[in-house]
Amino acid sequence: GEIIQAEAGARQPRRKEQVRQETRILNILNEPTTTNLEKLMAWAQNIALKKS
Repeated sequence: GEIIQAEAGARQPRRKEQVRQETRILNILNEPTTTNLEKLMAWAQNIALKKS
């Protein structure tokens, strides 16, 4: 059981980082001043994150 616990602990920070990145990307997408190119880049990055 301890190994699984360590695995979960090791994965935790990466998950939090991903959520933070996705939140930032969503903020970019919702920003009215953001250009379409920036929106497209953020959207593509978001898909890349979800695949990883």
